[in-house]
Amino acid sequence: MRFSGINYSLLVGSLFLVVQEYTQAQTLQAVAVEWGEYIPAPRFGYYARVVNEHELPDCQIEPAAENLRDWRSSLFRSQIASLNPQILRFPAGTAANFWYWENENKTVVGNNGVPRVLEICEGSLLDIPESKDIGCPGPLLDFTADRFEDIVRKTSTTLESYRDAMNIFRDVNGIDVNEMFVLGPIDPFYYVGSPQLDFETPGFTPAQKRLRIGQKGYERMIRQLNKILKVYCGDCTSYDGNFDFEIGNEVFLSKYGRFFPFEACFAMSPQEVCDVCRTDITFYADLCEAIIPVIRAKFPNARIGVVGSKITVAGQPWTQTLIDRFGPSSNNPVEGVSVHFYALPFSMESLSQPLCEGNPLFYNTDQLLHYPFTVMEEFYESKACSVLEGSGLEVWATEFNSLDRSDDCIELYNSTFPVNEPLFYLDNWLHALNVIGQFNSMMAYSSTTPDPWLNASGGVPFSKLIMHSMYGNPHASAVMADGTLTGAGIASTLLLDLLDDATDLRRIIVAPSTNVSFDEDGAWFPNIPDGEILPYHYLVNETTETGTTQTPTFDVYGWIFRGPTSYKLMLVNLRNAEMNTGISSIPGFEGTVSGIGHHVPAGLLTEKVTDGLNSPFVLTNSVQSNNGKVVLPPYSISILEGDLPPDCSTTPILASNACYCNPPLLNHSNFEATFGMWWPGGPGAVRVPTQPAYPAQLGTHMLRLKGNSATAFITAGPAAAQFATRMKIKFEYAGFGMNSQNDRLLLQVSTNGGGVFTTIREFTFGQDFLNGEPSIANVIYEGPFSQNFKVRIRSITNTGSKDFFLDNVKIYACNEAAPAGINPIIDSIEEASTEARIIELPKLEVYPNPFKDAVNVTIANNNDPGATYNLINAAGQTVQTGMLDQEHGTEAKSIYTSHLPNGLYTLLVYTGSNKLTKKILLQR
Repeated sequence: MRFSGINYSLLVGSLFLVVQEYTQAQTLQAVAVEWGEYIPAPRFGYYARVVNEHELPDCQIEPAAENLRDWRSSLFRSQIASLNPQILRFPAGTAANFWYWENENKTVVGNNGVPRVLEICEGSLLDIPESKDIGCPGPLLDFTADRFEDIVRKTSTTLESYRDAMNIFRDVNGIDVNEMFVLGPIDPFYYVGSPQLDFETPGFTPAQKRLRIGQKGYERMIRQLNKILKVYCGDCTSYDGNFDFEIGNEVFLSKYGRFFPFEACFAMSPQEVCDVCRTDITFYADLCEAIIPVIRAKFPNARIGVVGSKITVAGQPWTQTLIDRFGPSSNNPVEGVSVHFYALPFSMESLSQPLCEGNPLFYNTDQLLHYPFTVMEEFYESKACSVLEGSGLEVWATEFNSLDRSDDCIELYNSTFPVNEPLFYLDNWLHALNVIGQFNSMMAYSSTTPDPWLNASGGVPFSKLIMHSMYGNPHASAVMADGTLTGAGIASTLLLDLLDDATDLRRIIVAPSTNVSFDEDGAWFPNIPDGEILPYHYLVNETTETGTTQTPTFDVYGWIFRGPTSYKLMLVNLRNAEMNTGISSIPGFEGTVSGIGHHVPAGLLTEKVTDGLNSPFVLTNSVQSNNGKVVLPPYSISILEGDLPPDCSTTPILASNACYCNPPLLNHSNFEATFGMWWPGGPGAVRVPTQPAYPAQLGTHMLRLKGNSATAFITAGPAAAQFATRMKIKFEYAGFGMNSQNDRLLLQVSTNGGGVFTTIREFTFGQDFLNGEPSIANVIYEGPFSQNFKVRIRSITNTGSKDFFLDNVKIYACNEAAPAGINPIIDSIEEASTEARIIELPKLEVYPNPFKDAVNVTIANNNDPGATYNLINAAGQTVQTGMLDQEHGTEAKSIYTSHLPNGLYTLLVYTGSNKLTKKILLQR
């Protein structure tokens, strides 16, 4: 979906009435419900852009001083340490492309075309404002020795000081922080039309000049890699540090078209190059392909990211080219694609003088709070995340924050408004809410579970999120020059505190209780008319070329952050009204729980944050549940501490005595090729093709139980279930032609192998289902169980025109009381009596489990030697596929996974018409 501007109404009277209405006390009833799957928690960090503008001759390092923003400064380090980052990106920002990694005397060409020796110091262009304009367009179009001397700065922010600081963070501060290095594939003296290139390549063809530019970029990255080796391990050829390498920074921008040129660019005028010649993906990919093996050789544990962009740049398939060249099946596979996410807090068309002045009576706060959600959906497409989905590549958001529009305000209204801090410096509470909203949107696309609000789900893992942490620059920064937190800093430190302790996280649903229905198993589903959305959402008006549309956005939302010893819930209320929210339906938050909440009055949302959460207008209060509910203030971020529920997900059937019974799946039948684990009673139970009138079907076939037939039933078992304490039976069904409460579907069990069946649940026409409407049966049975236990589903009708259709039948079982560590003893129900059938279904076995770099697979009773497998990670992505040829019975086959990270995986094996599943744990 594409978005353009918002239609803001800036009418004084109407907005004044809105503000007045919002100031009245309101309490809205809502319910928070656990929802979605757990996804791995991303590593969260900063790129720390240190600003120094002191200058000493001969590249001398100024003595360390507390007033210098320098990695060597204990004050500076303490400010960084207080953020507790997991990653620090070095160097950072646009200047990273032009950063010098070592002191050198370099012969370069001046404006007069005459070479001369120039002194270059490490980090010479670090965060110099002019450096962002090097390239196209602007007054610094040409990068020559003369221009370099105009903007060069000496600095003490060296790689050595960064390394020492990282060691202190780990050894002294105890922070689990990793290095991320941005390699510069640009030599800033070599570009289309540069004096340096023209001096060195007289008579060269465009292809030869292009090759020279690439060679210089490659040589520069080699020097940078060697410098890292020298600093970290001295006289060595390789180093096993767990480093991340990002090859370039924003190399797809038009300003870099002269540094990553097409051959045709050499025939253009400088202005044409800037306007027309965008960067060439083939040129960039060739550079990456050359340097990746060097990185692997020098840093065996490196994780590498290439720079992603939109789906196409200058008509080239940018992102797909990266997938083809560097995806898991390529010759030079990398781990990730780095992208930048800067959500707009509002559209350019909405700018006005009152808005630029931050006057809340003349702009729509709700629009400003909700528009970034729509932008993130656009980003998801424009950043080519939909193309990356399923590629096996991670997405690294190596910069994310909201864009600063203060320069636009200054340009349009010719004033910086020093008295009323403009909204656009992004150092206010509105920005804190927007940053967390942006995080929420990004993580939504890490989920494979469909979104019950907006149906926005992706499956792209955002494994690294890097925010700004700039010192001396107030725009989009986490920390100001004096070390105080900005609005971005407040949001990011709250997220860091949660993510530091979390191994995974999941979204929850927050909606009015009348719009969420629960079944007897505790499962919920939205109770809303078809085509509508759950309430507590804001509709953003968008004006496009085709007219005005409304897009629903999040209004109140929440996350569970789960770690080995902590269990926390974040709830965000974007409404200008109190929200009375129930949390007792979330495991771990059933009793009385407490936490901390932060909020700002509506009229002060754009007030400048002066001292982080200690700013006088930022209100902090304790939050405690009462009768399973908590009150969320308007415009608030609340974090609650819960009791960590035990993780029973890795216990196949038997749960520990500390676990709540979360029955794992024993078997699943969808009647595609066979009856699966079920046996038909006779001609009254048949497999039939999918029925157009029954939309809930799964696959191409389903089960029909014919009306008024003594054999209209199916049976599973017998099975040794004597150790079970709880069982769940779930299936989808629909009835047709029913007209009486005597028309029923029965769920029955037998503890004596089928001699006697007992009905445990009746599904009655008019009460549990209506004709032609798909329904879900979800029944919990808690015994008695036996060694020859059977389950039966039976149709009871009085005429032949009444049929039931069933599909997607699942049986789960577990033992709640048995001690932990004992292997399960309940046999799978699929292993039914040999008297009933002679056929034995294939059985999947894997060992060892957990495993390190390879897992062995055998398939017993397999009549199909051409089995295939898919390996799926915790995010739901297929990360590996292959064949399991078994020409000699149960011969074991090995699946090698040395290239995959640790974690829980699902192994899916397809053999004949059977699908076999095992959970396996990769643990080195």
